[in-house]
Amino acid sequence: TRRSIGYFECYYIHFTTSDSSLRSVLSSFPKVFRIIDSEKIEILFRDMAQYPRTNAGYSMFCKAKILEILSCLQDNLSISAQKRQYERYVRNIFDARRYMDLNFSRTIRLTDVAAKAYLSPGFFHKVFKELVNMTPSEYLLSVRLSHAEDLLINSGESIESIALSCGFSGQSYFSYVFRIKNNETPGHFRKR
Repeated sequence: TRRSIGYFECYYIHFTTSDSSLRSVLSSFPKVFRIIDSEKIEILFRDMAQYPRTNAGYSMFCKAKILEILSCLQDNLSISAQKRQYERYVRNIFDARRYMDLNFSRTIRLTDVAAKAYLSPGFFHKVFKELVNMTPSEYLLSVRLSHAEDLLINSGESIESIALSCGFSGQSYFSYVFRIKNNETPGHFRKR
């Protein structure tokens, strides 16, 4: 993490290889660029860091993860070229996501979130979908479900109480969307 006038995170990756085909791929990347889907790359790095070095397939596992990272970076470059027209709205969308992250337990309307991003609702919806790869309502639902999963694991609250505290209109709707995402009911998830 680095600090400047505005907060940002920066990842440094250094590759050394004797493989000429890999070198040509690496040389095609710009020295510095913005990552659109950093969560996927973070997961790949975390997988490599957590894989036991004593396992027989450690070297092959790491090579596979590095190739996945390069694939993600390549995809990122092609996606970012398409999305460059919306790049100036990244901060607006960050503010909107932060608002949803902090207020997920309340009723949130598209007009409220668009106002936090200083954009019209229709344009906000379009830009959000382009930059985040999901609609604002899908993002809000994923935030609510994530918090609900955490409460199911770490609290003794009833499922109805968890549903209401995470911004769902009731237990039945919560159970319905939870089952769609996790292929099991909240009760089975908690037991498991």
